[in-house]
Amino acid sequence: MTPDGILTAGGVERPVDCIILGTGFVVDPRIYMRDFPVTGLPGHVLAEDWKAGAEAYYGVSVSGYPNLFQLVGPNTGLGHNSLVFMIEAQAHYILQCLRELEARRADWLDVDADEQARFNARVQNALAGTVWNSGCRSWYQQDDGRNVAIWPWSTWRFWLETRRVRTERYHFGNAG
Repeated sequence: MTPDGILTAGGVERPVDCIILGTGFVVDPRIYMRDFPVTGLPGHVLAEDWKAGAEAYYGVSVSGYPNLFQLVGPNTGLGHNSLVFMIEAQAHYILQCLRELEARRADWLDVDADEQARFNARVQNALAGTVWNSGCRSWYQQDDGRNVAIWPWSTWRFWLETRRVRTERYHFGNAG
């Protein structure tokens, strides 16, 4: 990858606006991102930041990685409803983030680290005692038992919580 696109094996640089990584049915981001290095702000390497477990804010934003948006990121998978609904809610949320950047004439946004930590603590707390974390081992969990895949509440709640970007939970800035 280059700052403006991708460089082919033949040495041709092709400009791109977006790179999509399709992972199939592997749900632990540490596994499917293993060969896709991502660096963020100084001191942030996604493989290192996620060493103890992948986490994100609504499965979309990861603190320390401005303008990195995900669909079906950590803890947004379902075992009880339509994943398409979650993807639609996340796509709407990402579009709102982009509109907010444009309205503020900002180049980047980055979710606040403390907000991300609080959010993920709520998610893990909600998963405790559920069938998804009942003590049985499943593909929803990391080796240590931490669930990195499942959204613990209803899809309706996800939609309610992501229908509007809470800008106070993000930092905005400009390059240079």
